[in-house]
Amino acid sequence: MSTADETFTILGSIRTASVDETEVVAAKLARVLRMGDRVALAGDLGGGKTAFVRGVVRGLGSPHVRDVASPTFALHHRYPDGRLLVDHCDLYRLTPPADLAAEGLDLVVRDPAGVLFVEWAERAAEGFRDFDLRIDFIYAGEDARLLRFSARPAVADRFRGALS
Repeated sequence: MSTADETFTILGSIRTASVDETEVVAAKLARVLRMGDRVALAGDLGGGKTAFVRGVVRGLGSPHVRDVASPTFALHHRYPDGRLLVDHCDLYRLTPPADLAAEGLDLVVRDPAGVLFVEWAERAAEGFRDFDLRIDFIYAGEDARLLRFSARPAVADRFRGALS
């Protein structure tokens, strides 16, 4: 399994003090997302991963912002009708190394038609190696989070621009 240090360039960190601030950071990132981008979300339960996806969905102009919820039990949710389609997967319930094909997620994960966000991506047999961007959600207080961003070198500049 790959780690951020092996295949990713560290872009930096942003501290947020609330769920709303986390969503604002996500909406800024949404401006530079492109069709086919794949984003891994890593962090503890309640770390803000789903709130981040909600901010992206809002930033992309989708009318489905209120529908954004953790797909822990469904494994996959789709949010259409924005600038880009958003696929949101959660691998928390899967035993690592998870075989995404056996779970029926292989087609979703490989679909280049939208933007993919995967919570608990480290549980997939592929690990982080197939992702463009990795965001680690680190507790920094009751509602505060430190969001640490790293990206594949080929796309690092595009994502770095959204974080400044």
